[in-house]
Amino acid sequence: MADFHYCPRGSVEPNGFVHLPQSEIKDCYWNRPWDYFMPPFRIAPHVWYVSGTTDVSSYLLDTGDGLILIDCPSVGTTYLQLESIRRAGFDPLDIKYIFITHAHGDHYAGARMISEYTGAPCYMSKEDTEDYSKKLAEGTLGDMFGSHQWYPDRMYDIDKPFELGRMSIKMRICPGHTPGTVAYFFDDKDDETGEVFHLAMHGGAGATAGTENLKRLGYPLWMHDKYIADCEEMAEMDVDIVLASHENQTNLFSGINENDRSDYTGFIDRTLWKRFLLGQAETVKNLG
Repeated sequence: MADFHYCPRGSVEPNGFVHLPQSEIKDCYWNRPWDYFMPPFRIAPHVWYVSGTTDVSSYLLDTGDGLILIDCPSVGTTYLQLESIRRAGFDPLDIKYIFITHAHGDHYAGARMISEYTGAPCYMSKEDTEDYSKKLAEGTLGDMFGSHQWYPDRMYDIDKPFELGRMSIKMRICPGHTPGTVAYFFDDKDDETGEVFHLAMHGGAGATAGTENLKRLGYPLWMHDKYIADCEEMAEMDVDIVLASHENQTNLFSGINENDRSDYTGFIDRTLWKRFLLGQAETVKNLG
């Protein structure tokens, strides 16, 4: 049975799984990425985890009318991401759109390579596009995850759902981790059972919204209270399956059925979304 809970980096689960320590990030994305390969697994009827790494998540949505890819972690792991997509039974050339959750390099650095290979346009929020563009012009973007000679093709229209095939994806801007972090909400129906599941992803949960972090990053301090309020409000939504943006946020991999990685039922937990978001809100409150 899945054991969903927040896990500090470097912590070790009873089964021996080590959540990626900060000291191994460079190894994971550049020096020895193959040692950190995570084979794909299905997390919902038409959604697969396909980042190819054990740290940052990437999800492939099979809409029935083309694929949507959420996040592209690193230049150094792009080949593993493409391998993961293929192992899941899909052709990367069927990717129609790329969604970027927020403007941090471990979520967008591989976007240019995959976009140019597939021809799929990349979406990012207006707020994060502006922040990213400013930092790109200033030369203040780090390069840990790869080249930043990239620019999003389009910006989300937050006011209406993004429709493609069987998917109708509602979005919400959730400032805090970045100015324009996006949360996604959509339903996914099991074709065999007819059961419909409510899915949600907070694209940028994390302690960045602490006051001192916001000062260090030059972000407005109102983002602190806004982040907390958004988490507390969204926590009241009915969500059956949580798409974590980093596996340690929910001990995501505990839901995998190692005997059948297409079995998504281990990820159904109608308490996790609320526990996850209220935990995030409390963490940022304690940071001050």
